[in-house]
Amino acid sequence: QKSKMDAFFDKFTVLSLLCCVPSNGFVSQNYFTTHSVNSRQTVLQSSIENKSDLSIRIGHGYDIHRLAEGRELVIGGVLIPFEKGAEAHSDGDVIYHSVVDAILGALCLPDIGQLFPDNDPKWKGADSSLFMEEAYKRMIGRGYEIGNVDVTLILQLPKVGDIKPKMAENIAQLLRTP
Repeated sequence: QKSKMDAFFDKFTVLSLLCCVPSNGFVSQNYFTTHSVNSRQTVLQSSIENKSDLSIRIGHGYDIHRLAEGRELVIGGVLIPFEKGAEAHSDGDVIYHSVVDAILGALCLPDIGQLFPDNDPKWKGADSSLFMEEAYKRMIGRGYEIGNVDVTLILQLPKVGDIKPKMAENIAQLLRTP
């Protein structure tokens, strides 16, 4: 029987996932028998013990920014006309930031805040596509590519239904995936 935490973890990871697969396209059948994703403990233990041995890696990313007057609003690489924008050191693109953290997490690397600290003037107002490019390079450098990306955006206003396809196109282009 699963604990409440394990049951929550299983539900939570379904909401926003990134799956990296080996760039040679080969996924070992052995992965599914020896590294079954039954609980958080199994995933964490597998990641720690067999860092270089995993055929599939899954990462979860999360980002949140307060909306503030006088800022531009960029979401999924799209500049959205709105009276408020993300209060952030960089451009505050919450979708790009969460995808970057998912990639880095899947690879057991430091998170976006450690790689691009908000106290470094170099990143002031930076376009978050730079962070996506760096995460992509690190993923490819370790022999992985994107298998799937699932993003959940929670935002009351502005409505983004009409620009979701452009956001998806931007993510696919930056991660070089169809």
